[in-house]
Amino acid sequence: MDAIDLGTLADLVGAELAPELRGRALTGVSTDTRSLRPGEVFFALSGERFDGATLVEAAFARGARAV
Repeated sequence: MDAIDLGTLADLVGAELAPELRGRALTGVSTDTRSLRPGEVFFALSGERFDGATLVEAAFARGARAV
């Protein structure tokens, strides 16, 4: 994935973002904290046997740039 900035992602998904965060580069996307690499954005998905929202702190601890 080519790097995009957090502001561009926020615009694409219709999210509000503090102006000082808009230029932060994102290097990838992850839905699994076990394979998340620093600089990626973590999408917290939910399913029948898991709830990604419970992994937000773990995602930031592993270096997620945004959740």
